[in-house]
Amino acid sequence: MLTFFVSLFDGLNAAGVQIKVIHHLFNELLQMCDIGLGWLIPSLLGGLGGYIFSILHKETFSSSEIQFNK
Repeated sequence: MLTFFVSLFDGLNAAGVQIKVIHHLFNELLQMCDIGLGWLIPSLLGGLGGYIFSILHKETFSSSEIQFNK
């Protein structure tokens, strides 16, 4: 979701619609926003967060525990 918002405002900025408060905030927080790579850090954080979430919530099943409905 975070990458979506960054990409949305980056796209609006590229189209000439500039929301000054958000543009200033992104330029301060996202180091590569001025060269069009503002989406990179949020996407890496989202990927890392998803990976950690999948590790913490992994359920392991052996093949003998899986039952199929017939």
